[in-house]
This record gives sequence, C-alpha cells and structure tokens, in this order.
Amino acid sequence: GVQTCALPIFDPIEIKSHLSTLFMLDVIDEGRDYHYRLIGTEIVEASGRDVTGARFSDLYATQPEALALVLRTFAPVVSEGRPVFAVGRMLWRPDRDFRRFEG
Repeated sequence: GVQTCALPIFDPIEIKSHLSTLFMLDVIDEGRDYHYRLIGTEIVEASGRDVTGARFSDLYATQPEALALVLRTFAPVVSEGRPVFAVGRMLWRPDRDFRRFEG
C-alpha cells in the first residue's frame, strides 16, 4: 500500500530567506494532479510565468508529454514520502526550452 508521511505544519515565513527559490504544491487525487500553492519570485522570473493557483492538468492540457513528465517526477513524493531531485530543460515552455533547471 501507499505509505503516508505526516509533515509538520510550518509557516513559510520561517524560511523567508529561501522563499524566492521554492514552490509548494497541493496534491490532488492522490497525485493524479497538483495545484501550485506558492511559487517563488526567482522561479517566476526564470520560467517567465507565474502559475500560482494553477493546476498541472490545466497548465499542460495541450502538452500531454510534459504533463506526464511532471506527474512522474513528483510521483515518489506522494507514493513513497520522499523528496526528489530533478534536472533538465523547461520542456513545458517550448519558447524557453534552452533554459535548464534543477530542483
């Protein structure tokens, strides 16, 4: 079965110095979708868009390969309760796919 991991509740202000480089997601339907709760300003600047409040399924509705990739990337967080490290190109932004990311 799926293990759950109870994370401590914290106030993002406690990590204020890191907020510009973080994003927070809400898991929807056991990881079949996600909702961007918070996106740091440096991420917004690098990606060229602020998608705070958006669902992955809406953002990537016309890009099924990109949607599948981001869902696979975050799957271990939900299914195993562990962090993931990802590196690559911004496939979800064809106009910026020359930009690399890691996180």
